[in-house]
This record gives sequence, structure tokens and C-alpha cells, in this order.
Amino acid sequence: MDVFYAYREAFLQGFLITVELSVIMIVAGTIIGILWGILATSRFPLLKYAAVWSYEIIRAVPALVLLFWFHYPFQRILDVSIDPFITSGFVFTILNASYIADYVRNGILNVHRGQVEAAESLGIPGATILRRITLPEVLRSLLPTFVGQNVHMMKTIPLASMISVGDLFRVAQQVNAYTYKTVEVYSVVAIVFILMILPLTFFGRRLETSKWFLRRTA
Repeated sequence: MDVFYAYREAFLQGFLITVELSVIMIVAGTIIGILWGILATSRFPLLKYAAVWSYEIIRAVPALVLLFWFHYPFQRILDVSIDPFITSGFVFTILNASYIADYVRNGILNVHRGQVEAAESLGIPGATILRRITLPEVLRSLLPTFVGQNVHMMKTIPLASMISVGDLFRVAQQVNAYTYKTVEVYSVVAIVFILMILPLTFFGRRLETSKWFLRRTA
């Protein structure tokens, strides 16, 4: 722990940046993903297929390639300097949203048809059915999945260091280059991520077994 103590301020700064990126990715990615998934079930074919194919293409590209695509080419094309933090926040948000959108789309399509038919027989508009019946049911059942997806995406945050974001992993690289204490330095990173991710993992597992988040089948 001597390495951590000697460079504690740098590690703390990197940790805060990692947390900021994680919060942006989780909050914005979840909101955008839900809206994206709703669009992917639209009755308008053009809108539906555009939403589905756009998130499928994004999911097919590695996160690191997306970071490079959205950072360096855009700076050259627009002739502006883009903060790497902004690029990372945008890329991780869109990538996270693309996965959540697919979960939401599949969830909506798998809602018990009887609930929708009963609402339609009462003359309830489609938008109201989605807002008051379908979406609450889907989100309630998918919440554990959202937690797992966000935990998985948090482990991609260190990729931001490849475009010079000063996150925890970037700080570790710099400290390692100065001290040559590779095991000690990256052990600090591992411990921090364990402390961040394990509570969320256990929370997600509790949700999976909770009766409140099990989808109704009748």
C-alpha cells in the first residue's frame, strides 16, 4: 500500500473521473436505451428498422474502436479540440444504451398479449397502453438485467485511458511508468473496481430473486 499512499491524491482524482463516467453512462444510457427500445417497437416500419439497425451496428463495433472513431476523426473534420472526457461519456452512453434498447425491445414484444388485448378491448389508446401497462411491466422485470448490464459496462471504463482521459487506469499507467511497481499499482485498480462493482452485483442478484421483479405470466 506504499504506492497507493504515496500517490493517493492522483489515484483519488482518477477514481473520481471514473465514477463520473460511470454515473453519466448509467443514467443517460438507461434513459436513452429505454426510449431507443420503444422506437424499435414502433408501428412505423421505417422508424422501427432504423432504430433496430442503428443499435445493432453500434453493438457490433468494439468499444475501443468507437472511442477512436468519435474522437480523432471528428476533431479533424470539425477542426476543433474535443475533450476526451466528453467523447468517452458520449461513447459509453451510446454503447450502453444500445444494449439496453435491445432488452427493452424484446421485453415489450414478450409482454403477455392478454394484457394488451384487454386494454384494447376497452378502447384505451396505444400510447396509453404502452405508458400505463406495457412499459411499467417491462421495466419492472428488466431492472435486474439493467443492473447487470451497467456492471458489465463499468468494466469498459478503463478504455477511456486510450484517448488520454485521466481516469483511474490512466493514473495507474502513469504511476507504473514512474515507479515500475506493476503488481502493486494495478492491484490498487483491481481493489477499487472490486469495491465498486461487487455491491452492485449482489444488488442485482437480490433483484433477480425478488418476487417484485419477476414478470407476471398471466
